[in-house]
Amino acid sequence: TPKGEVVKLPRGATPIDFAYAIHTRIGDSCVGASIDGQRKPLWTKLRNGQSITIIRAEGQKPQIAWEDMVITGRAKTAIRRSLKEETRSVYIKLGKQIARAAFEKIDKKVNDRALLTIAKKLNFFHADDLLVSLGKAEINGYDLIKTLYPNFLKKEKMVINIGEKVDFIGLQKGQ
Repeated sequence: TPKGEVVKLPRGATPIDFAYAIHTRIGDSCVGASIDGQRKPLWTKLRNGQSITIIRAEGQKPQIAWEDMVITGRAKTAIRRSLKEETRSVYIKLGKQIARAAFEKIDKKVNDRALLTIAKKLNFFHADDLLVSLGKAEINGYDLIKTLYPNFLKKEKMVINIGEKVDFIGLQKGQ
């Protein structure tokens, strides 16, 4: 550790296991390791009595491959949690884009209040849960509009031709 304390790790542990044993933030931002003064790959198996220096970078995030490199439960759990949070944020961002496109089709602007109202009507706990579901394509933009403005839209027959760009989902203003 930074104070020179010895860290006990199971046989076959890697520098990533060591970094997570010190602190989750250190493990999450790990980009490399120096073992006994020499730069080594992160998958290097550690031996008893080695001196390890973790090289960090603030923008670094855990990689999917790290899960196969580590053997400690603490490291595996932290990596999975970080990957899950990152995936969720990607789905939220995608969900926002889909919601914005759906509302633009009917000449409306999406806002947090509208999303929260739709989320409650569709039995989601938070608006972010709604956006994740939208980003995962479990629901679509038509569902959002239909929930908030039930008499505003009529669903048009949608034809998908392979290789052609398809317009959002054929939303049109209702009668």
